[in-house]
Amino acid sequence: MKNSEVKIYFHIGMPKTGTSSILSFLNTNREVLIEKYGILYPNLNGNDFGKGFCLSHGAYFAKVRETDDISACIDYFNECKTYCINEGINKIIISHEGFFSNWWPLNIQKIISENDFDYKIILYLRRQDYWAESAWKQWGHKNTNLNSINDYIKSLNFNWHWALTDWLKVFEPDNFIARPFERESLGCDDVVIDFLNLIGISDKRGFFDPPNNNINNNRGVQPVIIEMMKLCNSHANLHDHKLLDNISDLLPDEYKRTNPFISYGILSPLERIEILKKYEDSNQMLANLFFTDKRENIFLEPTPDPKENWKPPIKGLTLEQIDCLTGFKWIC
Repeated sequence: MKNSEVKIYFHIGMPKTGTSSILSFLNTNREVLIEKYGILYPNLNGNDFGKGFCLSHGAYFAKVRETDDISACIDYFNECKTYCINEGINKIIISHEGFFSNWWPLNIQKIISENDFDYKIILYLRRQDYWAESAWKQWGHKNTNLNSINDYIKSLNFNWHWALTDWLKVFEPDNFIARPFERESLGCDDVVIDFLNLIGISDKRGFFDPPNNNINNNRGVQPVIIEMMKLCNSHANLHDHKLLDNISDLLPDEYKRTNPFISYGILSPLERIEILKKYEDSNQMLANLFFTDKRENIFLEPTPDPKENWKPPIKGLTLEQIDCLTGFKWIC
């Protein structure tokens, strides 16, 4: 196999676009992918690229950034390429939630150019109103300086075209496979199947299901549970998910949220419309950048109906009220 025949896919991972499900599937099926499809999701933690546990490649690239040793990184990927050539592997998948990183694009470009990789960059993008609600559930509610999701929204920039600035300095739009994270664009309810299609696999037959836990699935919960967790936010930092990990298996089904393609209901239809209006120009620029079908917006799902029968989620809960709602005793 020639060097140029090893193609590398960089899944640059905007957070809140099914990344946890994709990573857990690839990690669980590392050996199956090699044996049946000649695809390597490399273990960058151990001594064997094709075996062992390595959920994400983020920790490796964080170490590269910390040590600022890009030459060692380039050499390491040369070793990975050689491994692929020796094992008859023709595709490599690298995944890290690095969409918002201004350092990673140049890092990737050096890996590609120095090792003569054919490549594509896989990017899932989520509509701003959905992203805001999901990010509030994941991080925003833990910030003691923020009283509400609207405070959180005011503190962030959801202009995805602007966020791509550093990437577009290094790569051409044709280098990307851009996928709007919505049912209308994916054509299915499973982002893992969509991802597999992108790398040449038609379905999940013959693969193992990842363990069903919050780390692998990043489970959603109803707004009342988010409000409960907000009462406990003095015990957590933004990236500490232990509380959600511990309670997710205990929650009754009515307090779980399993469909990633619908609104949490935290924002009203008018609030969601206001967000989309603000980023309308940015989303149209993305459509022009990545698609040739003259679509006016990168996202195909219709905007919310302002007359939708929406009820605001309960706010300001006490622990006693939460106990009555869920039937559990919470100790924060």
